[in-house]
Amino acid sequence: MCSEVLMLNNLFHRSGRTLGNTKTDGLLKPWKKILLPAVEAPFSMRSVHAACRLTLESPNCELRLLYVIEVPRSVALQASMPADDGMAEDALGAALTAALAYGVTAHTEVLHVREAADGVAKYVTQQSVELLVLGSRADGLRGMPLQLCQDLYQKVACEVILNYIGAES
Repeated sequence: MCSEVLMLNNLFHRSGRTLGNTKTDGLLKPWKKILLPAVEAPFSMRSVHAACRLTLESPNCELRLLYVIEVPRSVALQASMPADDGMAEDALGAALTAALAYGVTAHTEVLHVREAADGVAKYVTQQSVELLVLGSRADGLRGMPLQLCQDLYQKVACEVILNYIGAES
């Protein structure tokens, strides 16, 4: 576990500063581009809310919602995958609805890749993303697998915020 980032039931910045459930009030620099990815599962809604709050606090900030579909090597990368594309559409629609409730306009995109961490890291570089917001839950029902969050933390060349909800005791 990446102890400098992961803390239960709180929103933490890579530097270890707690964002909690309050406004950041200048704690973080104003961002120009924030990315919130989901990989083959619904978005963590707590992370959507956090990304929206951060977007609102950064004038002229662009929020990107990215749904990542891992394509097996036995299938062409751009092959039609109706079930996965349907899940992507549903997840992006729910996240976009939540963003609009904040008054945030978000750009949505579906990305077909072989490896999620490599695909997201490449996307971060190509799109000049400054902040990556990740959400994970111990139960795995929403958000990203914790191992993938750790891999992304190690690979991306931008700031990372992780919203992790641990297991209930």
